[in-house]
Amino acid sequence: AEKAKNNGQITVCLMADKTIRKLNLRHMHKDEPTDVLAFSLGPKGNNSLAAEIAVSTERAIANAKAFRTSAAYETYLYIIHGTLHALGYDDKKEKERKAMADKACAVLRNMNISYAHT
Repeated sequence: AEKAKNNGQITVCLMADKTIRKLNLRHMHKDEPTDVLAFSLGPKGNNSLAAEIAVSTERAIANAKAFRTSAAYETYLYIIHGTLHALGYDDKKEKERKAMADKACAVLRNMNISYAHT
């Protein structure tokens, strides 16, 4: 659906806040934990996808409680969000954030992944 024509690979690493905080500081210069970081590894413009996605399971658990979802749902959401970043989506502006959130929700619906708290 996103026009990645060539084969690709995504590696997902689940980690604690302490570890993702270190990555966030090293790569984004933000000294705080975050829910997801995405690192695109492939050359731009060749329609393939190569990425590493780091997900904080602690953020998924905390946000599941805050948003009354499940930790699994939050984790899937972060993986999809990271994949969208690897595909070139950005969320620096409000319009971009909304477009990414809408796309992520559509993907979750298409995969029959419910936000229901379990």
